[in-house]
Amino acid sequence: MSALPTLKEWWNNGGNFLLTRFGTYYAAYLGATKDNNIPNNCWGKSEEIGEITTSPWS
Repeated sequence: MSALPTLKEWWNNGGNFLLTRFGTYYAAYLGATKDNNIPNNCWGKSEEIGEITTSPWS
């Protein structure tokens, strides 16, 4: 991702991000997680891909 160096610079200079559930995997790439792992979602999977549901939410 070409924007990652700019995002890292923003983060390292005290900038903040409001990430969507899908966007939380950027936290690891920015060095914002203690173990540099991608956070789990509420189903225990990572958010490296978009929504995986095959039908509308009910």
